Amino acid sequence: MPSFTIFADDQLVYRGATCDNNTLNELINRYKNKLYTSVFFPVKDRYLSKDIFQDTFIKAINTINVGKYTG
Repeated sequence: MPSFTIFADDQLVYRGATCDNNTLNELINRYKNKLYTSVFFPVKDRYLSKDIFQDTFIKAINTINVGKYTG
């Protein structure tokens, strides 16, 4: 049986900032449903919600990559 490590969010951010894109994918997978739902309810438009969702994660990843993320 394969073993794997579950990292805390701050550990994933740190690892993502050091060019480990798999950890950023893990962060996205952890929060994509909650974030999309939070965007969709007030917007009530599936396509606009997807655009906002994508823009949010792009901004978050860019912030992490330039080292400006603060917990």
